[in-house]
Amino acid sequence: MVSKRQPIKKRKSLYASKIQAVIFENKHYTTTQARAWLKKARLHPIKKVDKKGKHLRYRIQSPTKFRSFATKKTGKHLSFIIGFPK
Repeated sequence: MVSKRQPIKKRKSLYASKIQAVIFENKHYTTTQARAWLKKARLHPIKKVDKKGKHLRYRIQSPTKFRSFATKKTGKHLSFIIGFPK
């Protein structure tokens, strides 16, 4: 008797995360410098810069794709918004 094998289903990792946005301190980065940094890092914003107070925010992906978020600060005057997919 030959048994049929079930196809392996790909599961999303519970710990899979992606960069949702990058936040630059505008005291240390101009919009031109921030865009150059994003280009060098191969990150492509989905819209123009969002200027809020002391920060420049570039969205890399829509926030509606994620169930929760975390902020990762670096010592170089920038932060990453990390999203965990739904």
